[in-house]
Amino acid sequence: MRKLLLTILIVSVVFVGLVASAVFFQQKKSALTQAKKFDVEFQTARDLLKSGKTKGGTMLLKELADDRKNTARDRANAIEEIAHHYHKTRDPEITRVISFAEPYRSMFLRAADERDAYNLIFEYAASLYPLPVSEFRTAQMYAEEILSLNRSPNRDRERRETLTDQYLDKIRESIARAETELRSHPDRYERDIPSILLRKAELAGTLIRAGYDFIGDTEILYEEALSAAADNKDLSGFVVFHYAIFLAHTAPEERKEDIVTLASRFYASSEYEGSNILTFFKNAKDDPELNNRGTLRVADVDPKFKEFLRTRFGWPI
Repeated sequence: MRKLLLTILIVSVVFVGLVASAVFFQQKKSALTQAKKFDVEFQTARDLLKSGKTKGGTMLLKELADDRKNTARDRANAIEEIAHHYHKTRDPEITRVISFAEPYRSMFLRAADERDAYNLIFEYAASLYPLPVSEFRTAQMYAEEILSLNRSPNRDRERRETLTDQYLDKIRESIARAETELRSHPDRYERDIPSILLRKAELAGTLIRAGYDFIGDTEILYEEALSAAADNKDLSGFVVFHYAIFLAHTAPEERKEDIVTLASRFYASSEYEGSNILTFFKNAKDDPELNNRGTLRVADVDPKFKEFLRTRFGWPI
């Protein structure tokens, strides 16, 4: 009898183990299938956006971001792609698709303007998973808040200092999460290195203008970004643009020749024909908030760039 019970017990343990293994492998297979499905649909969405089908691409990305069966990282990637495409093109169709649905609706209500709403969307993506681009975008948002505080000297000094310290903490935390993710999973981000370098350079430049220097030499970062993006004219155009803005903010007279050299790449050749930077210039012409962030500074240094924006894209300048 005891031997029979022992045999039954052994058989039961083996059976339970087999069932558990079967469940485990089924779950693993299901996860792999879901991941493959995400990859296919994510690429489809990117292809739609690239071909100008903004509504379809954005709707598909939104569906991927909303689907809780996708991993947190995949959902964050979909959200980041929405915000990234807006920043690349300023296409108003993106806002029309997402701004009336939560959680995005709350971000648009919170934000001072549309650009800030998309910065909050980057922060939302980073809250799901520490994607380096979203983390640096989030840090950039808080660096710009510090700049804004510096422009308001009449604000209560103690309150201003408290907010600045809070924003600096958030910036350092975002940088730390981004750097940790890059060290932990370098293979995941090989394709994103040019974008990451651009975002890091932009952040370094904004912090320098705000009086803080703890990331690295801004110009070296921009030169590294230019080199990394050499074969990607969609991205390199934005590196050139932001590099010129940084120099126009920090040394408009001393670096005039360099600013003109950078800006002339948009109007003196066909280097960026058909690229996102020209779409950006077209869609951003009526955005006074954007103008205040540097574009007009470059135009003030380089009259030919100003004429280019005015005659080709109808900028009211």
